[in-house]
Amino acid sequence: MNRTEAALARARAGEPVLPIWWTDEAGVCQCPKKANCPSPGKHPLTKNGLDDATCDEQTIQGWFTRWPNANLAVCTDLRPRFDVDLVEVAEALLEDVTLAYQAEVVRTPSGGLHVVLATEEPTPTKSLKLEDGRALGDLKAARAYVLVPPSKIGDREYKLLSPVEIGPLKVPDPCDWVRALLPAFGYHLASRGAGREHAYEGLAESIPEGSRHKTLTSYAGRIWVEGMSPEAFVASLEAVNGLQCEPPLPADEVDQIARWFTEGREQGVVGRTAQQRIEEAQRQLADKRPSTVWRPLPLGDDHFVRRYVRYAQSRTDAPPQYHEALALVQLSAVVGRSVHIPLAAKPDGMFCNLWLLMLGDSTLFRKTTSEDLAVDLLRAIDHEMFLANDQSPQGFLEEMAFRDGGPSVWHRDEFRSFLSQLKHASWMAGGKELLTKLYDGSPYYRRLRTKKHKGQEFPDEAKVETPYLVTIAAGVTSRIIDVLTIDDVIDGFLPRFIMAYPKERPPRRPAGTITEQIEAERRSLIDLLGAIRSGFAARGTCTVQFSPEVWRRWNEYAGEIEDEAATSPAPELFGPIAGRQADHALKVAALLQAAGGAPARGSNLLIEQSTLEASIELCERLRKDAEGLAMEVGSSTSERRLMRFVDMVKRSPGIQRTDVARALKVDKREMDSLEETALDRALISCGTKNTRGRSAKGYWCKGNGDEQP
Repeated sequence: MNRTEAALARARAGEPVLPIWWTDEAGVCQCPKKANCPSPGKHPLTKNGLDDATCDEQTIQGWFTRWPNANLAVCTDLRPRFDVDLVEVAEALLEDVTLAYQAEVVRTPSGGLHVVLATEEPTPTKSLKLEDGRALGDLKAARAYVLVPPSKIGDREYKLLSPVEIGPLKVPDPCDWVRALLPAFGYHLASRGAGREHAYEGLAESIPEGSRHKTLTSYAGRIWVEGMSPEAFVASLEAVNGLQCEPPLPADEVDQIARWFTEGREQGVVGRTAQQRIEEAQRQLADKRPSTVWRPLPLGDDHFVRRYVRYAQSRTDAPPQYHEALALVQLSAVVGRSVHIPLAAKPDGMFCNLWLLMLGDSTLFRKTTSEDLAVDLLRAIDHEMFLANDQSPQGFLEEMAFRDGGPSVWHRDEFRSFLSQLKHASWMAGGKELLTKLYDGSPYYRRLRTKKHKGQEFPDEAKVETPYLVTIAAGVTSRIIDVLTIDDVIDGFLPRFIMAYPKERPPRRPAGTITEQIEAERRSLIDLLGAIRSGFAARGTCTVQFSPEVWRRWNEYAGEIEDEAATSPAPELFGPIAGRQADHALKVAALLQAAGGAPARGSNLLIEQSTLEASIELCERLRKDAEGLAMEVGSSTSERRLMRFVDMVKRSPGIQRTDVARALKVDKREMDSLEETALDRALISCGTKNTRGRSAKGYWCKGNGDEQP
């Protein structure tokens, strides 16, 4: 693969690329400074350096046509690199042959390593040292870049050690992952220092009594990876307990948390394959799923949500779960950034934007009809709040920039086509990351293509300082599941949606006509939404306030669902859902309270106990729907992988096990599970194949004449 092909492949995978100066065979930089260059072969060719990094294919092809010998670099904002400069440690890590099958691993020209990780949010770039004071290397993350194959320094290349299909390893916190990894190889990362100011990233500096066990269990789930030494794992938990828990938990309680993960392998819990854990979780979920009989939320009859549900039910026989969720989305759109939740765990607090995904097993669920009724009211208030349905990330960002500070409503009926484009269309590269940043309300800046006018170039850029994105999406369940993967759950993209996923549709009703009473209620609801919107717009941003009792109740709920997720058979799926669902409960409570109108100037929006309880009741329904979908996605992903395995064997009788593992991007444990399942179903046979004088395991299909000779 030449440099242009490698750069385009990286860009299509969502990694912005950058051309870098190159060296000659002697290692002399070919920039104007030549032998006096302080960073030979490692500094950008373009004028603006890192700010010029892009995924735009036309720009990339232009660069490498102009500079065919250029080295290739990628930005590390969302794919950090554990950059190991100390060769001794790099050699030790390479003794673990599974590392290159868990993450993309690159050997650097100096003998070091780059281990490619992936995070949901950018993390700081930092230097790393060992306990003995030696420099270990760096964690290259936000506002940094690294060289990638086929770049060279002198006559030595950056060499990919992993199979080409292996991607980044998803971790919650790269620094914590490194800290937990090294003790298994006899090394320890330097302490962050004594004192509370050096708290572990992602955790509060002080973890008070009442939340210590749940926080430490949640942290354990974040840093645990299969194959981690029990000693390193326990040491990490003890460090957090001693530094941040006030007072520290008893040692036996910390051991109990650690044993659930470390000994779970022997007990058949943590060490189960993904498919086995998913099947067990499905059984548990079925046992505890609440009744499918819907009942209205405990709100007053004149509350907007109750009124809207009655209005929508008078017009269609769609499941009421859709109408209830759509009522919340309408409140989310009209309130905008006027309601602010000062949640300490969020750098800028939290606003009340919601993403809704409506699912149904067929078109008979009337999803589109339900959407249209809600969209009709919002368009009557302000049709300009709606974004175009189908566009590139660049166009999407430009529209958001135009509406900066105001609500942007994205209505996408057949969501499957968008998800498919997001995963397969090159022009959608970076779309998923863009959406998640906009959801979180963080400022977003992106340099777009440079425009030319009368021979002059003008930089084109889009900046969204105060985004507020509301989403209404729908689809047939089986078609949506077909394009989703487990990664969409684990990386937090899918859990950002509230799910309306009724399992049964009400009996069909004969179609009726729009009566004067129905039209009068429609106009009344439009007036009510308009009054809520204008009231908050005139009031300006108001802060949500919780009484101590209400705040305590929410923390209890958040702790309960986090503990339930951590001890479930599939914590990697339920964990992200629990975290987002706790946030949803706060947003829904604020919206339910806001439906009563804006508070007076100088007053906060006080959440009543009954409002929070109604929010929790609704969010529990939504959580079960989200968990049910996650289970179906997990099962579907495993089954698709099995079918791909069998198809590969059919196409290439005798294919070696290592080749299958590379193509499917699975580790040894998952490959063992696939092989066992395929053998149990009598889909394949396996045996020994001699290749170039060496014996290796190979696979043959059964029943089609291609059995092992």
